[in-house]
Amino acid sequence: MIVFLLSLGYSAVAVGIARTICTLFELSATWTTPRLIEQFGNVKAGFYSITWQALWLTFGVVCFIINWEDLISGTRYGDLIKASGLVGGVILSRIGLWGVDLTTQIIVQDEVEEDSRGAFSTAETSAQNLFEMLSYVSTIVWYRPEQFQWPMFITLGSVYAGCLTYAIYVDKMKGKDS
Repeated sequence: MIVFLLSLGYSAVAVGIARTICTLFELSATWTTPRLIEQFGNVKAGFYSITWQALWLTFGVVCFIINWEDLISGTRYGDLIKASGLVGGVILSRIGLWGVDLTTQIIVQDEVEEDSRGAFSTAETSAQNLFEMLSYVSTIVWYRPEQFQWPMFITLGSVYAGCLTYAIYVDKMKGKDS
């Protein structure tokens, strides 16, 4: 995404500022998530967090696929508008990403037997590393800025798959939320 933004004319300073803002939003989840947990419990707080993430990523992708030159006649900044919408969506989605990370770690500590936590965490980390490697592979396969939409769509599909999987978990845990 950084290379894509630079190819559109974003300066390195603007990208750095966006990354800093993104980090601040990620860290804000350490404040918002405990409040969600207090109000709704761990399981529902995680579901609300992953739903938040999916909705804001969807917003960003929709901003990206809109042809702004046709929508706002006479604008010369269509690519910057679409990229800025995507960046805004990604930034806001990070609250949900960190929120679901926090809630799932609490759920693992509560639900996985103490003797099995090491093996569980190892399998979780292995799966996370595998998918991170696949994200790098996607940017190797689709490395040109004009191909950026493919890794973006794969990412959005992966978040929706996580959201669906979590929804199934929520359904199984009805009445058992802590």
